[in-house]
Amino acid sequence: MMGSFKTINKEIMKKISHEAPLQLLQKSRIFNDYDYALVHLFEQSEEYFDFFKMSLKLGREVILDNSVFELGEAYDSKKYCKWIDKLQPTYFVIPDKFCDMEVTIDNVKKWHTYPGKKMGVIQGNTLEEFKQCYEEIEPLVDKVAISFAQPLFEKLFPILDKDVARVFGRIYLINYLLVNDVINKDKDHHLLGASLPQEFICYRHSSYDFIKTIDTSSPVLHGLLGVRFKEYGLKQKVKTKMADIFFDDIKNEKLVEYNIKIMRTFL
Repeated sequence: MMGSFKTINKEIMKKISHEAPLQLLQKSRIFNDYDYALVHLFEQSEEYFDFFKMSLKLGREVILDNSVFELGEAYDSKKYCKWIDKLQPTYFVIPDKFCDMEVTIDNVKKWHTYPGKKMGVIQGNTLEEFKQCYEEIEPLVDKVAISFAQPLFEKLFPILDKDVARVFGRIYLINYLLVNDVINKDKDHHLLGASLPQEFICYRHSSYDFIKTIDTSSPVLHGLLGVRFKEYGLKQKVKTKMADIFFDDIKNEKLVEYNIKIMRTFL
């Protein structure tokens, strides 16, 4: 049983959501501050879509993701439009392309007049490209997102393990944008995913108050796979994605609960 999730402290400055498998969806409203949907799973489960439709009726915030991390490329645009119109989420993530500043900027320019609140993800191959991408898309979107899964981060910290490099890489990028006075602190920002959960300790300072929402399946995914968070977090991230075990039978619920409680201490 996971009833004790009700005791988890939600009085935090940043809202967080953990993607959950089908069998944990109903309980996820207890431990999530808002709900985060992966659009490609709508095709696989009517129950999954109905869950987010109900969340909106309950007055909960719902962010609809284009599933680029899960699929390797953004979900088909025509189908995406259909699901956006059908769900009418609080925000939807405009299709982006990993490492491609130009395609990402072009997509934002095409999508920024589409009905609904939009989230734009910055992309690039260099710090300067990320800076340019930010400057061009920020005025056109309601929220700016920064992903953890960027090859640039591994280039910036080549002597580090990939998971650790992604932690330091995103921290470095955010601070690079801050130092160069690029970030609009009056606009909400979102952190897409996580390599290692302890990264979020770095954003506690008021300098990062523009970061309002975070999504990561990390505590749920690792818990389901039998991996227990340490008080400091993790040394290594599992390679499995939540979508890979979305329909599996649920095990280790108590470990999931424990990991989520540890995760909250990092915020």
